[in-house]
Amino acid sequence: MLCSGSKKKPQTRFNGKRHGNGNTELTFGTWNVRTLYKPGAAQSMIKEVEKYGLGILALQEIRWKEAGSIDMGNMTILFGGCDERGQYGVGFAVRKNIVPTIKDFRIINPRLALLKIETKWFDIVFINVHAPTEDKSQQEKEDFYTEIEQLLEGISNSKIKIVLGDMNAKIGKERSYT
Repeated sequence: MLCSGSKKKPQTRFNGKRHGNGNTELTFGTWNVRTLYKPGAAQSMIKEVEKYGLGILALQEIRWKEAGSIDMGNMTILFGGCDERGQYGVGFAVRKNIVPTIKDFRIINPRLALLKIETKWFDIVFINVHAPTEDKSQQEKEDFYTEIEQLLEGISNSKIKIVLGDMNAKIGKERSYT
């Protein structure tokens, strides 16, 4: 029994295990980092992620040649390789207390990745996308969106699906040519 005036918080639970400081929210975001290839870029990115207290961050344009994972600070970066020209590359920065809940991490291609985590009541599937820009061919754009559709259709409806990333959308008025 707690004494009146006690400020004790419940512990965060992932998969039935206690983690952390009582914060039960899962915070997530996305960031096109442009490149983590430069010396110190990954450390700077980790500082920003920790500053905002994010649990999961989808990363685009990592531009690392290999696929793998690396621990930095209180985060683990899971990443896929870039294409043959050194472009693209997607991944996730995941807070270390969430890493044990990861059920699946897959790089579909240099523009598309999937991260599945297990929580007490359901699984959450994060899909990280880095869409082609408007100047890419219509076929490349159609292939990309077809691949996203197929990936989403292959995930059970009992899972929560969250699509995040850089959609390369443009805002503003479209110029009309008359």
